[in-house]
Amino acid sequence: MLAIAAHRDDVELTCGGTLAKLARLGRRTGILDLTQALEITNFVALVVGAILAGIVTFFLETLLGLTPPVLSDEPAPAGPESEYR
Repeated sequence: MLAIAAHRDDVELTCGGTLAKLARLGRRTGILDLTQALEITNFVALVVGAILAGIVTFFLETLLGLTPPVLSDEPAPAGPESEYR
């Protein structure tokens, strides 16, 4: 999964948790920032993004009773019966 963003830390703040989870699942991940930034800035933003993703997941599950989608290595189903439209 290669995430591309215009500004430094955009990817980390918007989908850092997803990238972290994909990496834990053994998937190759990468971030391409189209502007320059210090590496430590990106690392800190990645950590903050992962924490925010955990907080959002907690509120989805606890307060709203929703279950976030589960990331899988399986390909998404295709065809009219697919839930992915």
